[in-house]
Amino acid sequence: MKEIMKWELKNLLRFPILEIIIVFAVFQIGVIGYINIIPSGGLSIHSFHLEIGKVTYGMITENLINSKIIIYLITSLLFTISFAYELDTNLTKIYMSYPVKRRDYFISKFAGCFAVIFLTFLSVGIGFAVFIDGSYASINIVSPFILVYMLTLFLLLFFASSVATTVAVFSKNTALSFIGTFFVLYIFDSIATNIKLSPSYFLGNIWHQFFTGLATCHEGQIVYHISYTEVIKTIYPPLFLSSVLFFISFVYYTKYFEVK
Repeated sequence: MKEIMKWELKNLLRFPILEIIIVFAVFQIGVIGYINIIPSGGLSIHSFHLEIGKVTYGMITENLINSKIIIYLITSLLFTISFAYELDTNLTKIYMSYPVKRRDYFISKFAGCFAVIFLTFLSVGIGFAVFIDGSYASINIVSPFILVYMLTLFLLLFFASSVATTVAVFSKNTALSFIGTFFVLYIFDSIATNIKLSPSYFLGNIWHQFFTGLATCHEGQIVYHISYTEVIKTIYPPLFLSSVLFFISFVYYTKYFEVK
C-alpha cells in the first residue's frame, strides 16, 4: 500500500493539479474581508490573542461553510480524475494486471485525494491566521479554534469525498462522474437545508456552537462555553452517512466491481 500511495500522491501533486487547488483555497479564504477586533479592558496578552484566534478562525470557518461550492468543485474534479478517468480510459485494467490488492488500491486513491485537499485548505487557513496576527502562531497555534476549523473541513470534505467516490465508481464515466458528483452535492446541499444530514445544517450548527456562544473573562483569560454533547449530536448524522457511502463504494469496488 505504501508504494501505491506514493504513486498516487505523485500523480496528484504534478502540475497543474496542486497549483489549481492552492489557487482555489487561497481565493476562498482570501475573500474574507477585514477583521475588526475591539479588545476588552483587563485582558492579558494571551487572552487578546485567543480573541484574535476566535474571530479569525470564526471568519475562516464561516467563509468555508458559505462557499462550499469550491470544495464541491475540487472534490468532484480530483476524485473523477483518480477513479472515473482511470476506469474510462482502461488505466485501471492495466494497474490491476500487477500484483495489487483492490483494497489497497482503493484506500490509497481515496486517502491520497482526501489528504491533498484537506492539507492544502488546512495550511492556507493557518497561514491566513498567522498573516492576520504573527504572534498568534507562537502563542496559541494549537488553539481549539484551529481544531474546530479542522473538524469543519474534515466533515465537509469526508462527505463530499464519499459522494464523489460512490458516483465515480458506479458511473465509470469521466464526464458523468464530474457532472453527477457536483450536481448531487449542490442539489442536496441547496434543497435539504433543514435535514441534519445536509452540510448546510450540520456545519452551521458547528459554527454556531463554537463561535457565537457566550464568552466570559476569568482572571484575565477568555473562557468559552461550548457544549460538546451537542457537538457530538451534530456531527454524528453526517459522519454516519459519509461512512455508509464510503463502505458501499469500498465493498463494490473490492468485491463486485468488474474491470472490462
